[in-house]
Amino acid sequence: MPGDHSDRAVTLASVGVATPVGLSIEHTAAAFRAGLSALKQSAVLNRKLRPMTMALVPEEHVPAICTSVATGAPELTARQARVLRLAHLGLEDLQSRGADLEGVPLILAVPEQLPGHSKPVHDDLLEHLQEQSGMTFDLAHSHLHAYGRAGGASALYSAMKLLESGQVDRILVGGVDSYLDLRLLASLDAENRILASGVADGFAPGEGSGFVLLTTSGEPFLDSTVRIQVASPGCSRETGHRYSEEAYRGDGLAEAFRKAFEHAPPEAVRTLVSSLNGESFGAREFAVASTRNRGRIDPDCQVLHPAQCVGDLGAAFFPVALGIAAMGLLKGNSPGPILVYASSEAYQRGAVVLSS
Repeated sequence: MPGDHSDRAVTLASVGVATPVGLSIEHTAAAFRAGLSALKQSAVLNRKLRPMTMALVPEEHVPAICTSVATGAPELTARQARVLRLAHLGLEDLQSRGADLEGVPLILAVPEQLPGHSKPVHDDLLEHLQEQSGMTFDLAHSHLHAYGRAGGASALYSAMKLLESGQVDRILVGGVDSYLDLRLLASLDAENRILASGVADGFAPGEGSGFVLLTTSGEPFLDSTVRIQVASPGCSRETGHRYSEEAYRGDGLAEAFRKAFEHAPPEAVRTLVSSLNGESFGAREFAVASTRNRGRIDPDCQVLHPAQCVGDLGAAFFPVALGIAAMGLLKGNSPGPILVYASSEAYQRGAVVLSS
């Protein structure tokens, strides 16, 4: 688990996503900017027999499990299979952009294991994803980060360390998740956390995947003339997280902000992309982090909440948020620098600054 950050900025060259509002970053970012939302009543009922509000990728767009995986991995749970299919969908968008991805390492954020639950995904997910997508990854330098929402920040940290080492000059950082699991939903419903009629302080479970291609060659973003620089991420731990007995003070996110700003451009952040999902729980640590880093955040900073559009993306949040931020810089509708941050259910906290 990373505790600090690397010293080198890299270029975000390409991105591929699959979200409930779009199967590309262009569609997803446009829907978000237009205020469109995929949140709606689902067929899943809570314990009071009221429909849960969710945001799901339309089933007709999600590829089926390929035959080799279906026959070779019969132990896959429904959630594991869903995650694998969603990851395939995000990679399809990335592949369609023509970048050379053959043999590129993949550092992938996946769901975190919550108390009382089994491991969400198997360790061989990357091997299955190779079969499912038809891509060939550099598996020797690829691995999973099972930290949930902020897992993309720790994955980014690992990717930058690998780029710094000179062993690779191109690397994929991804994230994939789905709350479409009846046992998980029942557990969250028991905590009164899922948005539904009569539940005000809850969130809309979502799903999706996102992948960003990082390089050290200065490639512009999506073949434009704009270069998106990604500074070294800040990663930290919150000892007083939701499932901890420790006092919840917000120290972890404040420290992640501080570390992210250490190697970021000196200008104050003018846009912030937040993993807040509609629950009141995360507001306290955001207030603490913002206050302690007040000099680095513009008082008129624009704050974006993708969960209003696509629900809580879990481990897919960070790369999708990086894509939304990069599109904002490209189109000029999100002033930079941009801070992207995420807080996981457990201790993981992460933040990173993008600039053009």
